[in-house]
Amino acid sequence: MGSSPLNRPGRPWLANSAEKLRLPIIIALLVLVGLLIALFTWRALAIARMQAQTSDIQAQAVQVSEQITALKAQLAKQDDPATMEYLARLKLGMIKPGETKYILSEPTH
Repeated sequence: MGSSPLNRPGRPWLANSAEKLRLPIIIALLVLVGLLIALFTWRALAIARMQAQTSDIQAQAVQVSEQITALKAQLAKQDDPATMEYLARLKLGMIKPGETKYILSEPTH
């Protein structure tokens, strides 16, 4: 009987097919590693962008808080009777009872 590749000791046909598969497997692994690196890099960049946005939003929150404090102080000041009287006299031209208001006008020719 003739010897077939299956009956040979050491099966050299198997070694040849394994060598043929080695390069595609290495290429596939390198592609997979490259994809994983790209995925992790993309995620790291996304996290960095989100952290920058978070710090921007926190800075805006501080500014808004300061504006709220200033507006509350302004509102409290407007409730002050002396401020109300000043604004009534200045903006509305109001006077207290018993006071006389003089209005000066330019002479016309």
